[in-house]
Amino acid sequence: MGNKYKEISSLKRFVIAPAVEQINTNTDFNIDISFRKCKREIRWVRLSFNQKQEAKVFSVQGISYRAYAAACSF
Repeated sequence: MGNKYKEISSLKRFVIAPAVEQINTNTDFNIDISFRKCKREIRWVRLSFNQKQEAKVFSVQGISYRAYAAACSF
């Protein structure tokens, strides 16, 4: 984290939370992030990627949701 973020709470609030929100809003995936501690230190970061339901419908038909949305926008 260097000198910029001395506390993990600052890193979460200013870097991780906005990035997760942007990914969840602008992609076909939802990301869930969790932190595991050992005593007072964060030792593990767990990322879970789940494909959104509407993306699954279009990908089953052979075309991705993004490609469909891009083709249909005028």
